[in-house]
Amino acid sequence: MPGWGDIIVAELDANLGWSLYAAASRARAETIARAAATPSRLRRADDGSTSSFDFSIAADGAASLGRVQYTICEPCCIGLLRKISFSPEWHCCGLGTLALRELETRHPTLTWYTTGQYAHARGFYDRYRDGSSSPWTASQHPCPHF
Repeated sequence: MPGWGDIIVAELDANLGWSLYAAASRARAETIARAAATPSRLRRADDGSTSSFDFSIAADGAASLGRVQYTICEPCCIGLLRKISFSPEWHCCGLGTLALRELETRHPTLTWYTTGQYAHARGFYDRYRDGSSSPWTASQHPCPHF
């Protein structure tokens, strides 16, 4: 559990410890299975060509599991992912892939790019790029309107 630190189970409580672990694992798996994107929310119209949006990935109307911020330029048919953020306990479970697929589904006519990527995120984008028609490269200014 995030923030709990190390939990030590006494020898006599091993069954209880494993039961709690199994319950927490099931709850996490159920949350991931029910995760969906919330509707996009307009953050601001930057100028006549671009608009910025955000949405969250959440499960059952609960608090956000992660957040996505992006900008689109309709005249150039370009989408720019500004930020995708999930806390570490939600990494490597498919939620980032869900978020990128959601962008491509909501705006199917756009070609997508990202802003600069942290080293630990490059592998994620490399894997995702294989199944996508968008380059998902770190082009800071893929069109003159950004």
